[in-house]
Amino acid sequence: MRRSSLGWALAGAALCGLLVTSGGCLLPDFEKVDGSAGSGSGGSAGQGGSAGAGGSAGAGGSAGVGGSAGTAGSAGNPGDCAPGTTTRTPTSCAGAPVLGCGKDGMDDCCSTTCVPGGMFRRSYSPQSQQGFAADPSYVATLSPVYIDVYEVTHARFKAFLDSGQAIAPNAPGTGAGAFADYPGWQSAWPLPNDVSEFATRWEGVIFCTGGSAWQGNMALPVNCVTWYEAQRFCMWDGGRLPTEAEWDFTATGGAEQRRLPWGNDGAGNDFVLLCDGSSADPCLVPNAIRPPGGFNDAARGRWGHADLASNLVEWTLDSALFDDPNGFGNTIALSQYQLPCNDCVHWDDQDNGHNVRGDGMIGNASTLEVGHRSAINPSATDAYGLGFRCARPAQAPN
Repeated sequence: MRRSSLGWALAGAALCGLLVTSGGCLLPDFEKVDGSAGSGSGGSAGQGGSAGAGGSAGAGGSAGVGGSAGTAGSAGNPGDCAPGTTTRTPTSCAGAPVLGCGKDGMDDCCSTTCVPGGMFRRSYSPQSQQGFAADPSYVATLSPVYIDVYEVTHARFKAFLDSGQAIAPNAPGTGAGAFADYPGWQSAWPLPNDVSEFATRWEGVIFCTGGSAWQGNMALPVNCVTWYEAQRFCMWDGGRLPTEAEWDFTATGGAEQRRLPWGNDGAGNDFVLLCDGSSADPCLVPNAIRPPGGFNDAARGRWGHADLASNLVEWTLDSALFDDPNGFGNTIALSQYQLPCNDCVHWDDQDNGHNVRGDGMIGNASTLEVGHRSAINPSATDAYGLGFRCARPAQAPN
């Protein structure tokens, strides 16, 4: 497999109720802190934990005997967002959870959790082994935001396709979804004319997880989608793509400035799969890409987010200059960071690319650190190493 200057190639060969409350929707058990279970039949909510000294989370509430997480049940708060902070339940989960994520495949793939925001330094870690300890000057300040725990799966994406909103005739109006310097949807942005175009595309590239080689596994993360399609999904689902700053904050643990999503130590057992063109069996279809959350739980980020350095690289909202003459991905210099950055989005109508972050099965050890950033052609339809997750507005408690 041909690699870009980053060391990885992205191109392919050819309800939980109406509200999700501070923390998420049916989050994995280790994230349910300082919160209550839903009003399940026969069960009562457990006693919620309070934040400990220094901001550490208290013990989480659990359902009573015979109880379940019931409709409109609230997940917990990871210990940093204000109690009562909420967001809308993702549209792709309307009516019921979408299971299939996590190590046992029983987590709700629509889980979303509140990231508290604050000040941090972009692409900076004092423990970096890849040159990201040199310049702490790129300071950003963010407001609280919900970031989905998992990359978007085919089951969720199918709900989008079935809704009819994924195609050009039903594109959003100009300016829809504007945020900070991002101007919102533009009428010239391309979408397929028919949903059948997705299946045709996925069948044409063996590593596209929607193709028959992957045996119809709807729990796999969606890849081989353009930036426009990813952003359109997130808009339909009640959010948008995360800004690069939001993604970076989530992956580096905010002011903890982690070198890697799980901390500063190297990858432990089953933290990541870095194939970098390997033909070994784990790197072949249908093993190379797992359902979201399928790696060791200890590899998750500070707030429980899975696959920030494994599975797939991810689209962000920000534009970027795409200047790789080979058509793959190019590194973005840190000097291109926007300053000041207060809930910022880098947006330039002259840019011909979009920012991507993270690492995955197409990567290697040199691209694993959080600080790496790259640009990709937003219209790429065969980028099998590239997926996405959504961000959602955090509604402060009354």
